Amino acid sequence: MNGASNGKIETSTTMEPDREGVGDNVTVDIDSPFPQENQKRVVELFIEAWNKRAKERKAFREGNRNVQQETFEKLVKGKKLDSNLKKCTAFVRKMKQYVESQKGSIESDLNVLNLTKYQSEIAAVIVEGRLKLSDIASMVAICSELHKRYVDFSSHLIENFRKTLPTKKTEVVPAIISKVSSDIRLLSELLLSGILNEQEGFNLLQTTLKTMSFLDKDGIQFLIPFSTMLRGLTDDLINVIPSDVCEAFRNNGHSLDQLIRSDAFSPERKKELQTVLKDYFDMVKSNVVKKHEELLKSEKYNRKLLVTKGEIAADRQEAHSELSSRFEKYLNNASKLSYLLDIPMPVLRQLPADPEDELEKALLTTEDGEILTEVPGIVLFDNEEVRQFYQDYPDLKVYLPPVVYRDNILQMQEKTKKMEEQEKLVDEFDADLEQAELQDDKETVEEEEFSADIEGDLPPSMRIDNEEEKESTESKETNAPPQRQAFLTYLDNLQNCVSKNMIDKAAIEFAENFNNKRHRRELVRRLFLVPRQRVDLVPLYSRLVAILSRVFPDIGMDLSTMLHKDFRYLVLKKDQIKIETKLKITRFIAELVNFAIFPKSEAFNCLKMLLRNFVHHQVEMACAFVETCGRFLYRSSDSHRRMKIYLDEMQRKKTVRNMEPRYVYMLDSAYYHICPPVGGSIHRKKKSMMQTFLEYVLCEDLNKATLERADKVLRKFDWNVVLNSSLVVKILSSPWKFNYVQMESAAALLASVKKFRPSVTTSVIENLTEEIRLGCDYEFEDLNNFRMATCQYLAYIYSYKAVSTTTLFNVWYYLISYGVTYRQDTFTKMDPPDNMYRVRMVCHMLRMCGDYLTSSNSRRRLNFFLKYFQRYYVYKRTLPYWESVDFPHSVHEFYEETFRRLRNRWKLAKTMEEAELDIIEMDELLRKKIKDDTVKAAIYSQTQCVRLPGTASTKAPKKGKKGKNKLPNTVVNPTPLKRIAEEPAEEMTEVDMNQVEDPYEQLEQSDKKHDVAQDLDEAEFLAAFDKMCNEANQIPVKTSSKTDLPIPMSAAAKSTEPADGAGSVSVTLVTKKNNKQKLKTLVVSSDEEFIVSLKNREEAEKLEKQKVKSRTLAITRLQEEEERREEEQSVSQLVFGRPSFRR
Repeated sequence: MNGASNGKIETSTTMEPDREGVGDNVTVDIDSPFPQENQKRVVELFIEAWNKRAKERKAFREGNRNVQQETFEKLVKGKKLDSNLKKCTAFVRKMKQYVESQKGSIESDLNVLNLTKYQSEIAAVIVEGRLKLSDIASMVAICSELHKRYVDFSSHLIENFRKTLPTKKTEVVPAIISKVSSDIRLLSELLLSGILNEQEGFNLLQTTLKTMSFLDKDGIQFLIPFSTMLRGLTDDLINVIPSDVCEAFRNNGHSLDQLIRSDAFSPERKKELQTVLKDYFDMVKSNVVKKHEELLKSEKYNRKLLVTKGEIAADRQEAHSELSSRFEKYLNNASKLSYLLDIPMPVLRQLPADPEDELEKALLTTEDGEILTEVPGIVLFDNEEVRQFYQDYPDLKVYLPPVVYRDNILQMQEKTKKMEEQEKLVDEFDADLEQAELQDDKETVEEEEFSADIEGDLPPSMRIDNEEEKESTESKETNAPPQRQAFLTYLDNLQNCVSKNMIDKAAIEFAENFNNKRHRRELVRRLFLVPRQRVDLVPLYSRLVAILSRVFPDIGMDLSTMLHKDFRYLVLKKDQIKIETKLKITRFIAELVNFAIFPKSEAFNCLKMLLRNFVHHQVEMACAFVETCGRFLYRSSDSHRRMKIYLDEMQRKKTVRNMEPRYVYMLDSAYYHICPPVGGSIHRKKKSMMQTFLEYVLCEDLNKATLERADKVLRKFDWNVVLNSSLVVKILSSPWKFNYVQMESAAALLASVKKFRPSVTTSVIENLTEEIRLGCDYEFEDLNNFRMATCQYLAYIYSYKAVSTTTLFNVWYYLISYGVTYRQDTFTKMDPPDNMYRVRMVCHMLRMCGDYLTSSNSRRRLNFFLKYFQRYYVYKRTLPYWESVDFPHSVHEFYEETFRRLRNRWKLAKTMEEAELDIIEMDELLRKKIKDDTVKAAIYSQTQCVRLPGTASTKAPKKGKKGKNKLPNTVVNPTPLKRIAEEPAEEMTEVDMNQVEDPYEQLEQSDKKHDVAQDLDEAEFLAAFDKMCNEANQIPVKTSSKTDLPIPMSAAAKSTEPADGAGSVSVTLVTKKNNKQKLKTLVVSSDEEFIVSLKNREEAEKLEKQKVKSRTLAITRLQEEEERREEEQSVSQLVFGRPSFRR
């Protein structure tokens, strides 16, 4: 077969696009993606090689199916073949350990041996052996030779395959997986070569594939065996050609019909195998997505660790790398199977790139792709002088022999390794910060254990070697050796070293003259006990330690240990004393960090301890730490991320906690010392002197005490300058610039301005209503406070009578109607279902203005509005959105409290039907009242008459003359009466905007007639008033001495009984004797004089009461009509002055 069955097409013509020459014997693998370069030539070679292989396979298959065994039988019968047991057994052993190099010898043995009795053994060793994939092609050729010689050999192969291939009870282990890969490939090759019986072999192959799919429900174990089986056999088994091959044929003008397709299986059987493989690949795709989500979850967690902790643990990184490598391997295998089946892989979700990682990667990567260790353009220190102080200092190895510091250097290297290991430890930063409150108990226990060793008030590092210090002091005062005296003098002179050169000389002097273990320990002690007032010595002492630590590393380590213990003591004790000592210790640690003496991990632990209880002294200590070494840690590549995390945490704690202003300033100063704001300064618009003055007078300094002064300023203001007047309007139209106390004062000031400059007040009110309208157009939560301030300011203005009632009601109706659909299934962006801020604004204004609506007309209008507002609230309350979310309890309480304040006896509606029913009833009553044209005409006639309505005749009209009554001739303008009387009832409640003239145009046209009309009105009023006074003087004053006695209830009941006679009246006579009343009933004729006089008096009193009632009603109607005219005039002014509220 010459390798034709291994999935590769061999041809003597070869093309390699990347090379200039053409070689011989180059293979083209159809299982790999089709080459993109010079595809036209490659397609031609592909067609030629494909057809050649198809013909060879077909001829090979036909030869195995049409076996001619006469020649072999003649050899057997002629006993020309050797049947020696030893040679046949050796042949079986050779087949058991088969490799491709043995193919020639095995074929030669087949020609001389008679293996008829060994067919089952040979089939068993072939199936049970572990063949390599490269050996399968030659094994198929050997099996073909055996099949041509022995008839029962194929049946023995099928029998052994059934024993070896996995069943549903097989336990899947790695050894079985590798064996199955070779077995399933060998079975497929034998079946396609015609060696096995087609029916039995296909059933066995199909059953095996289904069993493998059943055992591998996750699509992991048998993924490689499936890919191995299909490699090079996709057209033979499932009738599939890869999509890239098809696309290459189409792009180069070729058709797949030019290829000779395999006919080893029928299309139905190929379809069955393809269905089994597709079902398996569906499981593979789902498992790929699942494993990819696990990988994303691990990567996301690593990002969180990197953000919160600044680093990732080594074991965590190793676990993530292993998980990623396993997934990449699995994805690669799944992609191969996807290519063979011509089924696309699922689209995998990717995490967005971390902006900080991308930025750091871009900064640290050169043009050549090299990774830098330091960020270009960023240096650790600000200037060269500071860098020299922290990095350039003398090397003491020049002044000392190596024997002095050799042992110390070795000791330093060992401790340095320990420090490096310590630097790699992970600090549980996020857990400490998130569970700071939960760890209070643990910290308390730690404090108690720590305080058990405290002796007095001194920290541990200040209590060691007290006896030795006393002895050294005594020896100094008495007889001390000269060398000891010199060293003590040296220690005393250290505080006089106030420059870099002096401290360098001090370090050299100590190394040359006082180098021993005791002196080093005393030096550390003296450096540690630097006076708390001499903070200026801390950087110099740190430089001294850095110079000496190069040859004497124990100095830096001992000092770091003492400082760390003292720092822990002062922080865990949590007392509010020794602030100077705390700051000294903190700055000392920070300076040693700058000199790389104090470990960075321990420094971060110290800062973390301060952040756990970030109050009082801890804030000052953290700021001192950050200001001293924060820039060094932030600009170092190995500590940049962690330092950034701590800075962000400090800023977060500053935001969430209510700190003193000085702490806020300190934190801001420390933060911006490390991270100065990027970009240029903000260019603010420069305010004019007038604007600054007006903002101070009208905003910053406005209160009840300065209200009169602000009023005087506005009265003396030059209103002729348009720019200045617009500034005043702009400031008074911005209620968010006032605080809660100033808002009432601003409203009072605006009401005062109305007296001498009404146009300013009008403009301010128009701006406020426009702000409310814009707030209804765009429902942004960020603007809610501005909208509430505007409504509150408008309510205050109304309380000072600077806003009409009609304008107020217009705003209220606008809030509950604009953009509201009153439908359960339709919403608008202007009034979303979860936005209840309109209810809050209306309730707030009702609480502020409801007490001022006391007139009958205002109360009636308020009742109407409350009904509509009730419907709006019930509509918002009953929306489906609140079925899954709790309704805001504060809004409900605010709503009920508002109604209890205004209408305590009202029964609030619970459902939308009840609210609609209340509105319908109210509308019916209102329409019924409007339809009474007679009452409207009477009201209008009395308002237009010159004489008072009470002087009109009160006599009832006679029958038959009801329709003949005419209005008196004193009506000034009867035309409006006729227009109102003829208007339909439905249109009485609305204002016809088309017929209303612009009030500003009327004022311009009637400037000359205004004074004349005003004189006529005054003359009419004076005439009516004089007539009323004359009539009042002409009425005689009558005094009556009659006294009406109270009648007992029993006598009153008897008096109501009718008398027996037709013309008689029952009269009860009351007499009194000895303070006792006696009643006696008399029947008197109705013609008696006193009976007639009683009746006349009652009728006169009744008539007088009727007159007083009619006069009172007429006056009331006159007042109501005047109020209505004023409101109509204000409405027309609002409509033409501010068209945004026009309905």
